[in-house]
Amino acid sequence: MGNKQSGSLHTNMVADKERKMEDAYHVSNELGTGTSTQIKHGTLKKYTKTERTKGVAIKLYDGKAETPPDLRKEAQILGQLDHPNIVRLFEVLKVGNSRSLVLELCSGGPLLGRLPFKEDQASHIMRQLMSAVAYMHSKRIVHRDIDCSNILFRTSDENSDIKLIDFGSATELELVPNHPGAYKFLKDKAGSLQIMAPEVIRRRYGPAADVWSCGVVAYTIMNEGQNPFSAHSV
Repeated sequence: MGNKQSGSLHTNMVADKERKMEDAYHVSNELGTGTSTQIKHGTLKKYTKTERTKGVAIKLYDGKAETPPDLRKEAQILGQLDHPNIVRLFEVLKVGNSRSLVLELCSGGPLLGRLPFKEDQASHIMRQLMSAVAYMHSKRIVHRDIDCSNILFRTSDENSDIKLIDFGSATELELVPNHPGAYKFLKDKAGSLQIMAPEVIRRRYGPAADVWSCGVVAYTIMNEGQNPFSAHSV
């Protein structure tokens, strides 16, 4: 995954070729899991003065699914984004025949791990989240899985910023030819039912679906972790 494929990759990503993970990082404990992926803690084998010195999160194939996930699309999308409340992609690594993503380490824990929130705290969190979403949408990118579980605190500090993570369901809007600013509606379902906007279920939606999901997050953090919908009522 080099600049030839995605010209807007962050400058701190490997631009010429992908490195092998075993050449670059020590991989240790598991930080989380996803659909056919797992997140592990990694540390640089060679000391360099970068923000990766204290560790990274490495998203890689968990070895269980018959077909390894193709993380190239997620890398291409993250490579276009540079926002203080969106997790950063550092580089793409080769692991056997598959690829892994080296991501910014968010060590402050999950959003719901700090419940309950006061109104001013929830407001601060939502301002950061909506800033990230507005920025994504300005790049024609829709996340499609904005859930409390995909929001982490960057550090353990009490006033830590948040980071929106997991762009595995994200997609880029396709513009309508000869209609400036217009885009084709998305049709495939993505994300979990509890945060899914009604138009996603109808398979005709756009960026506003992310805003609906943000509303679900706002309700949840103001109601001690209680989601406004059950999976059967959306």
